[in-house]
Amino acid sequence: MRKALIYIAGGVALFFSIFHLSIWEQFSWSQELLKEGKPKHHTTEGFRNYPIVPASPALGISFYLRRIWSAFNLPYVPENHYLPEEKAINQFHELEGTNTLTWIGQSTLLIRLDGKVIITDQLNNELSKIPPQTIYMGWHTDSYQPCEAEYRQTRQVLELLLEKGFSASILTKSDLILRDIDVLDKMDNASVSVSVAFNNNHIRQQFESNTIDTEDRITALRKLRKAGIKTSALICPVIPYITDVKPLIDMLAPYTDVIWIYGLSIQERSDQNWQNVQSILNRYFPNLKEQIEAAIFSKDHPYWIQLRQNLLEIQNDRQLNLSIHL
Repeated sequence: MRKALIYIAGGVALFFSIFHLSIWEQFSWSQELLKEGKPKHHTTEGFRNYPIVPASPALGISFYLRRIWSAFNLPYVPENHYLPEEKAINQFHELEGTNTLTWIGQSTLLIRLDGKVIITDQLNNELSKIPPQTIYMGWHTDSYQPCEAEYRQTRQVLELLLEKGFSASILTKSDLILRDIDVLDKMDNASVSVSVAFNNNHIRQQFESNTIDTEDRITALRKLRKAGIKTSALICPVIPYITDVKPLIDMLAPYTDVIWIYGLSIQERSDQNWQNVQSILNRYFPNLKEQIEAAIFSKDHPYWIQLRQNLLEIQNDRQLNLSIHL
């Protein structure tokens, strides 16, 4: 019992000695800067985020103690050193038509130059770490959301990629990509793939309510191909007994080099994707729900076997480049 108390006392003493050292180091450093009238994120070596944490040494207990201490002792910010959010936004709008440079925080700057608004981030730094290559965009979320028409973030990314010698391969459901043909045309081997899944736009709205008509996507493919951009298409997801694949192939084939075809893939009935699809089926396709569900959860279902056979026949008869994944 006595030894245990000794060990505990020693540990407590060591803890407070390190804690005291950590606080004293930070206090001394803060006082030195305050004497010079500088805010805490300024140092004699330039600007650094507060609190200063050495980058190279291993993170020891002193580091974590400083972080705890900083959580309860916010850095001193001199008066007029920053603008409240609302005031900053109002001032930004008041200066409309003027070239401005606004520091938002960290490495992010808001640049307004000749009527264009550019938000910088770490993309430029990340691109500098790798050799020029094709960057794939839109595989997890569409790069051409409706808000892109106003904010032009994808456009700015493409311009930066072009400037650094990179190319882009883009997957989208939107014809807004036509706006950026001029940038894609200057890239080395840029390509665009358009995703479609429905022949009937009324049904499309039930599954993809905020997307454009299938015919408008085909028109975008035609214009991209005419402009010399490499084009392809993705028929996905093929929903059993709803997606009519053959007419979609007929529509896409004249304007594509390859057509990828993927079935609706859901692993478990507990998946959120299935919950969403099931809700739509219950509402709009109650009479088809059971047979659709049976096909979705069995890749050996007769629906898929027959569809694969039909697609292989189309591929061979018409010599089309179909990449079938069903």
